[in-house]
Amino acid sequence: MENIFIDVIDKEYEFLCQLYWQVEGNGRFSYSMIKIEEKTQLKSKEIKTIVAKSCKAYSLKLKCVSCGEIECLRDRSHFSHLNGLEHVCIDCIRIENEKERQEKIEYINDLLFCKKENALSINDLSFENSVFLLSLIRYCADENLMYLDSLNNLKHEKLTPSYNFDLLIIEQLYASGVIAISTVTNLKYLSVSGDYVYFNDEFMCWEVIVKETDNLSSIIDLLERKLSDLYYLQENKKSLIELCKKNNLFEFFFI
Repeated sequence: MENIFIDVIDKEYEFLCQLYWQVEGNGRFSYSMIKIEEKTQLKSKEIKTIVAKSCKAYSLKLKCVSCGEIECLRDRSHFSHLNGLEHVCIDCIRIENEKERQEKIEYINDLLFCKKENALSINDLSFENSVFLLSLIRYCADENLMYLDSLNNLKHEKLTPSYNFDLLIIEQLYASGVIAISTVTNLKYLSVSGDYVYFNDEFMCWEVIVKETDNLSSIIDLLERKLSDLYYLQENKKSLIELCKKNNLFEFFFI
């Protein structure tokens, strides 16, 4: 059975408030607005204005399952559109959203700390990861060289002929500990479920994590120096050929 509880503020209009908010067992209002107009000789707009000022109406459907507070009904339409789903009040939603936001920030900071503690030296990076990292920095670095922008924000440009290959580069560098989610990432692209945080590589901004420095300009110089060394290139000739083949395969199958 549906019930609306009324808290009358102005006793002069108690009867009008009761007419306006009275409901039957099936949840329908006992009196239509036309009937109330006939009984009171007032226009619909006047009735709504008087009722809004003279009483507050409550329904158990608007009892917050989190804090137990019951919100006021705004008007009849508000009541008619209520469903059987559990209700959470705006304040509790804000608290939950802030809690989730803090969890995401903590997750990013913890990952950054962990990866920095175990940072690799540029000299320890594989040939492939060195090429990937230099390419990614040149492609994704923001204009102030503070972080790497997300692939999603750069879709109008190309890192490789295949977007799938772009994603593979991100996945490989992340798994190797060379990049970590940046604190500038829009938190809406991370989702919290229980004790876990999920994210899509495509929408993440990144920080480069290497032992030598966190300055992107310096990292570029170090990588360029490493990859322009003829002896190093000769030593990794096989890796270079394999990388070219991999890129060609992605271009052929996934472009």
